[in-house]
Amino acid sequence: MENQNAQTGLEMTPEQMRKLASDATEVLINRIGTIGSSKAWDGEFREVLERELGGPPPENGRVAEE
Repeated sequence: MENQNAQTGLEMTPEQMRKLASDATEVLINRIGTIGSSKAWDGEFREVLERELGGPPPENGRVAEE
């Protein structure tokens, strides 16, 4: 498994994983802090949401920061 990750460039050090987890936590905390003032979901259609989210999930992995 480790060999496969090295070939794809998706390996992460423990420090990188901690940084990614910390960044994700900050995004969630900020979102929760502003959710009361956010506009409610207006029911966009699936194709609109998929376009906004970049379409279907990627076939291959990408670096975590993306």
